[in-house]
Amino acid sequence: MPPTCIDHRDEIQVGSPLPRELVRNTEAGYLASCHDCQWMGLFPDGTVADDAIQTHSDRCHYGPSSYTVVFLVDGTRAQCLESNRDQLTPIQADRPTFPRTTGDVSELVARGDRIRLPGDREQMVYSVTETRVFGLATWTVSFCDPDVDLVDGDPEWRGMNELIARDGDVYSRFGEDYLETPAFEIDGRAAHQSDLSSFDHDRAVTDGGTEPDSSPTERSPSEIHEIGLALDDGDRVLFNDRQRPLTVTGRHDRPHEKSYRRHRNGECTVIELEGNGTAYHLICIEKPDYGPMLYKEADWEETTYCGDLRYEYPRMGERVERIRVEEPAYDSATDQWRADR
Repeated sequence: MPPTCIDHRDEIQVGSPLPRELVRNTEAGYLASCHDCQWMGLFPDGTVADDAIQTHSDRCHYGPSSYTVVFLVDGTRAQCLESNRDQLTPIQADRPTFPRTTGDVSELVARGDRIRLPGDREQMVYSVTETRVFGLATWTVSFCDPDVDLVDGDPEWRGMNELIARDGDVYSRFGEDYLETPAFEIDGRAAHQSDLSSFDHDRAVTDGGTEPDSSPTERSPSEIHEIGLALDDGDRVLFNDRQRPLTVTGRHDRPHEKSYRRHRNGECTVIELEGNGTAYHLICIEKPDYGPMLYKEADWEETTYCGDLRYEYPRMGERVERIRVEEPAYDSATDQWRADR
């Protein structure tokens, strides 16, 4: 797709969300994005963008609006604008610009690649996930210890967020010297992952031929939330590319930050799970815009409000895109139904 500029009202683009490629190839214009849903729009000036996002917020959401308007300076820079009509014109001297991606991080690094973090610490890529910040394309790269078997293991992983691609390297979008040093160096393919004939996301290949993949089935976001809300204690569930199931141990309703109004997507329920020696929370809602989030215990903080225990999730979790509940199997030796392993 060739680079474009949004100069006139007849060039306005709106979507929920807008395609990543379209936003990446727009070199000039104003990008408005809603924080309460995936609605986005490209506009020729800041005032039109502000009018559009406020109209969307008033019609589709309750309570205070939450959104950003970003000025696309050119194909390499952007600038967040104040929500003030007197300050919606470029370029505000007191508002710093930040870098935009000019490439695709997923084309530079992939699952199984070895990377070297600052401090000469070697790690292995666990996943590369598309994300957005202020509506602009970014990526999250998760990584784990280099000796982990990605085929059969379920490693403890860490991640770097808000990454962009520039000139063949991967950089962080934020920080004082964001383009001074790459976020990590790419060392090459992990030795035990170099032969991908034994592992693929779509099928499992064995010495005896091919078998259908037993990984979680791809479903729509609403279907995944429905499955999550219907889980019962004791259910064993596989998420995304995980090879080991997590077991449901309970559930609780999550209080809303705005207690005076109902969440626009319906009630929020937290499904409690455990596995791999740690606890997990799966956050499901009634009317989703995208898939639920899965958090491990290290991702949340416990707080109290009016004597009640509450959970806050300041760190990024894992977006659930595939889910499968293991069917029970009958064990004739014990005359009982058991979880299918």
